[in-house]
Amino acid sequence: MRFNVPAPAHLSDAHTHAARYHARSMQESKMVHLANEIARFWAAYPHDEALAGVAGHIRSFWEPRFRRQLVEYGQTGGAGLHDLVKEALQQLAPSTSTS
Repeated sequence: MRFNVPAPAHLSDAHTHAARYHARSMQESKMVHLANEIARFWAAYPHDEALAGVAGHIRSFWEPRFRRQLVEYGQTGGAGLHDLVKEALQQLAPSTSTS
């Protein structure tokens, strides 16, 4: 559910635009942290199961725009991403463009 709440009067148009942009995209550091948390959980499982678990979780629970953002981040090197996340992104890349 979304509510249209007016921006406080003391914020300029530039501030409200920036706030709207950040609401639509996840900060890279937060995105990396969340993806790595998933990978750390699955890392205790056998590799194939862990890989499927990471990809499945991101596919099932992340919004399509955040999945796309993560895939794009991975395609630019994926600095700081757990190896399981990097591998899972290879499985997610084709499905991301259709979501």
